[in-house]
Amino acid sequence: MMIHARSTLVGLSVVISVLSGCGSSSGTPAGQSASTAPTTLTTPTTLTTPTTPTTPTTTAAGVPASDTPATLPAQPAQPAQPDGTVPTQAAAIVGTSWILDAMMTVGGLQPVPAGHGAGLTISADGRVEVNTGCNIGSGKVTFTGESTMSVGPLALTLKACADDVSAMEAGMLANLAETLDWSVQGDVLILIPTTITDVGLHFTAA
Repeated sequence: MMIHARSTLVGLSVVISVLSGCGSSSGTPAGQSASTAPTTLTTPTTLTTPTTPTTPTTTAAGVPASDTPATLPAQPAQPAQPDGTVPTQAAAIVGTSWILDAMMTVGGLQPVPAGHGAGLTISADGRVEVNTGCNIGSGKVTFTGESTMSVGPLALTLKACADDVSAMEAGMLANLAETLDWSVQGDVLILIPTTITDVGLHFTAA
């Protein structure tokens, strides 16, 4: 009987030990229920692509381009004689042979030597034929305003002449080398340098 009772106790001890081992292997203290903490999901971060700055469009001159039409600067006035022909307002002196009959000076009109034949003729194509009373030649005439013109350069012969005729020639060429104001009064043509108002050339229509 004693042996059977001891065997029974040993068996109970083994059973208790096994049960105790199962309880501790769960990792949860006795009397507490195991709980699982909820997992919080992290929202992935969206990467922002950096914006590339836009380079402004510029013109060839380095000025920023604009959709607004540019205002062009005013163009300078065209010359009165852009194509080498005589303008309409100068028609009064074209095609006439103008004979030099006096030199305009501070002291008034000074007659030129008689029978010399000095004078000029302007053609519609903007050319001028000149006779200085000693030499002859030609060149271009340019009308630069309503009543302003310039003559030359002139290509002239180089003949020697008497002193009085040479003096007339020098005076005539000196005036023609200037920019001239011109005016026609009946059968009279007057040419006066724009920079010197007390000298000039006085012609009469042939």
